[in-house]
Amino acid sequence: QDLSENSNVSGEQNDSNDVEVDADWLNLFERYAEDASSERMQNLWGRILAGEIRRPGRFSLRTLRYISEISQKEANLFAKYSRFFVERFAPKSLIVSPDKKDISDLLLLEENGLIQGASGPGLSITRTVPPHGFIIFVDKNTAIGLKAEPGQELRFDVVILTDLGLQLLDLITDRDEVGCLTQIASGFRSENTTAAYIFPRQGDNVNLTPLQVLWLTDAEEPG
Repeated sequence: QDLSENSNVSGEQNDSNDVEVDADWLNLFERYAEDASSERMQNLWGRILAGEIRRPGRFSLRTLRYISEISQKEANLFAKYSRFFVERFAPKSLIVSPDKKDISDLLLLEENGLIQGASGPGLSITRTVPPHGFIIFVDKNTAIGLKAEPGQELRFDVVILTDLGLQLLDLITDRDEVGCLTQIASGFRSENTTAAYIFPRQGDNVNLTPLQVLWLTDAEEPG
């Protein structure tokens, strides 16, 4: 299945000061947070509440229920694979072996409703290279820029995060963003891409002055 993606910038919505946290959400939150016995879970619920206050609707009722029931194994498994995702996409080549010999961990994440596209025929996205010549994938503070010929349509085979998975990713605080993006860029490399860079984010915009060169093909090497 091809999931066409035309937007090159995605990120957090603006904080909303005129929308209150839903009362039903607060009631459910309080019930789950009161049951948290470990310091780790208490801190997690604290981050969830802070995020919901900053942007009401950030965490769904389903996400609250899932977090209240998640096992340590499932949490560790999701954290393991989260480093391969930018926006909601992971290059399929990074997390699914070509022979699909052992995808039991990925199947568990699919069964939990966190990812799609690890099994079956798979998913893909298509992006058109804009006039500035970069396909952009945006993370929290930085972005990947894949250089290619403007006007080309590039297709990427991906595993995607569901809305639930995307909200869980938002709660991971110890992620090495640049290290993750370096790996992800290697997974998106193709015969139609000539270079990859790390760019800084400035608010909702991406500054196309590179912070770091990740790789160059011979065509891009300075002569």
